Amino acid sequence: MTEQINVLEQLLTLTNTLLEKALQDNWEEVFMLESTQRELVELLFNDEGVNPSDDKFSQGIKELILINEQVMRLGNQQKQKLATDLHKIDQGKKALTAYSL
Repeated sequence: MTEQINVLEQLLTLTNTLLEKALQDNWEEVFMLESTQRELVELLFNDEGVNPSDDKFSQGIKELILINEQVMRLGNQQKQKLATDLHKIDQGKKALTAYSL
């Protein structure tokens, strides 16, 4: 179980870094770190020695979920902002086309 706790701690550190990068609007790094996060999650749960009833393990998983939810909320906000920006650009193009005719 010690190895799983070490992987879990690495995962928590990485996930906190993901949150920091998302808060800084550094989405390029978030995307790069997500692949490493995915690998650690697979490593953590592919081990047959995982004991989800272990308090430290279950608390770490709960913390991971909370942090990931924050990152997802920030990602959704960024997605909405980009959609709004694209809509404004599209409106600008239409206006430019109308004045060009």
